[in-house]
Amino acid sequence: MINMIYEEYYKKYYDYKKIKIEKDDLENKKVELIGLVEIKSSSSQSGGYSTKKEDKFLIYTAELEETELKIYQKDKILEELKTQLKTKENELRESKDIYDKVFLYKYIDKLKYYQISAKIKYEKSRTYDFINEVDKNVEKIRKMKSSEKIGKN
Repeated sequence: MINMIYEEYYKKYYDYKKIKIEKDDLENKKVELIGLVEIKSSSSQSGGYSTKKEDKFLIYTAELEETELKIYQKDKILEELKTQLKTKENELRESKDIYDKVFLYKYIDKLKYYQISAKIKYEKSRTYDFINEVDKNVEKIRKMKSSEKIGKN
């Protein structure tokens, strides 16, 4: 079976969600580091700098800068993926393929099965068949992407 537009869309969507989670984790790390830098900064003002405190402060500051750079890089990737997703969504809307339409209506437009049935002009039992086929392919892609992630770690 040739890759449908919806399969390409879902792969990009899955990547988008993964990068978004990574960015959120980095944002949380940034908040923690800001707190550590502020604590080290204020505790060093009460007395003279000790070499240990100064070293920790420099380490936290460097780590904070590195984290901010990673967040910036993730933002750039997310923007590119958003653009690609929008392009794929437009392709889905233009597609004549029934599976692309079913994916669009179910996963993007969030329609119920009977609304999908009315849109694609098939009886409900046939619409269920299309939905089940799309769901199976989406699950297969999800598992494949998930195993890619595990292999990278």
